Formats: sequence, structure tokens, C-alpha cells
Amino acid sequence: LTGTWSGSNSNSLGSGPTTYQITQSGTALSSTFSGTFTHAGVTETFAGTGSGTLNGSTLTFAGTIPVGGWSDGSICSSTLSGSATVTSTSISATYTGTDSCFGPITNGVIMLTRQ
Repeated sequence: LTGTWSGSNSNSLGSGPTTYQITQSGTALSSTFSGTFTHAGVTETFAGTGSGTLNGSTLTFAGTIPVGGWSDGSICSSTLSGSATVTSTSISATYTGTDSCFGPITNGVIMLTRQ
């Protein structure tokens, strides 16, 4: 799965395009990700890191957007975790999480294709 993956990200707080740079070593994955997210009519960029474990075609993962990871310079941070179905060309994920400023993140969906 090593490489660049791009697509969409949506959840209960908003939506926008996202790109992941994934590195795979055996069943372990690590990533950096970034994108644009629109929430309550405000669009900003974000950047974070993730990790996961691949078991067959199922990926379980966790990710963090740290304080300072949002373009507005806010003190907000976000954590998420979920699972995905993986093929050689696509990743289809669902997730939940928490944002330190806005609370629970629900109904998360990430759809990526290999670039």
C-alpha cells in the first residue's frame, strides 16, 4: 500500500478532499495526511499522522491531527479510529473520533484511490 492515496473525507462535522502518504512495512502502516475541510461554512486545511495494521484486506487504523495541525492556528486537536476495506487501488474506511473543540466525530467516511 506504500504510496500516495487521494480522495474524500466526511463526518458529522464537515467534509473535504484529503491525501494520504502511506508507508507499509509487513502488516504495519504509517501515514501522514493532509487536506481541506469545511465545517459550518468555514474552510481550512489540516495535517496529521496515522498508523494501522493490515489483516488480509482489512485495515484497522488510528489518526491524530495535533494542536497546530489546523490552518486557523487553533488549540483544537482531533483523534480518530476506524477500519477500512483495502484493495490494490482503493481504500474505503469508516471511523469515529473526538475533536477537542467540537466534541464527538461520528459517521466518518474516507474514500481513497491510489495515485
